[in-house]
Amino acid sequence: MKKYIVLLGLFCSSTIFSQVSGNIEYEKSSTDYSHANSIKTYTASQEQIYLSDTTILISASVIINTKADQFVAVWAVKEETKTISVCIDKIDKRISTFMQSLTAQGIRESDVDVDFISQRPIFDYAVSGNIAEEKMEGFEVQKNVSIRFDKRKLFDTLVALASRNDIYDLVKVDYYVNKSDEIRNQLFEEAVKIIHRKKDLYAQKLNVKLKPNAQIYAENYEIYFPSEMYNSYQSFESADIKQRTGYISKSDTWIKEK
Repeated sequence: MKKYIVLLGLFCSSTIFSQVSGNIEYEKSSTDYSHANSIKTYTASQEQIYLSDTTILISASVIINTKADQFVAVWAVKEETKTISVCIDKIDKRISTFMQSLTAQGIRESDVDVDFISQRPIFDYAVSGNIAEEKMEGFEVQKNVSIRFDKRKLFDTLVALASRNDIYDLVKVDYYVNKSDEIRNQLFEEAVKIIHRKKDLYAQKLNVKLKPNAQIYAENYEIYFPSEMYNSYQSFESADIKQRTGYISKSDTWIKEK
């Protein structure tokens, strides 16, 4: 009877489990990153036994849902005025007031980062008769405010405090896990247990002899974040004006939809 070499394939995944994403979702096209579909598609492509004259490939896919230990929420802040100096003064005042309100929530100054993103002129058209002449109307300054916090329940409070200072554009929320190595080891141990159970089952049911030394054929780890677990979604949030011509009266009617 032939002896078979066992090749091990370990395919592990870790999901950062939460529900906050941010307005970055508005820029994403429809994808297949729903939680069930992404994991199901991946494991289905790996759950095959490759059997040759001397080798058997035994694979295992394991996934774990992990709560994030820390969050970083990023807000975009914009200001438009006639001059650069006034624009910077106004945006800095809004950000400063926002940061002061964070102190009562236990967020330290070292947990907040403010980045200068852009400064650009704003143009508009002055219409005189049938001539539209482009001219500069002012300037726009944008800064990003990044806030680190470790309590998920604090997020709603931060959104409310930001809105009081006319800060509404939540760009994204990033997630961090402190003990990633421990999670990786846990996934590896569970995958190995599954492979050993499969190996014993195959040896028993297929009546084959397996060499004691196995070789790792492949090992792959994937991390899925909440922003990747949802398909693109955009709410019906803006009004739309349409012109319709009556079939009988031939008159034009303007319709505003909300």
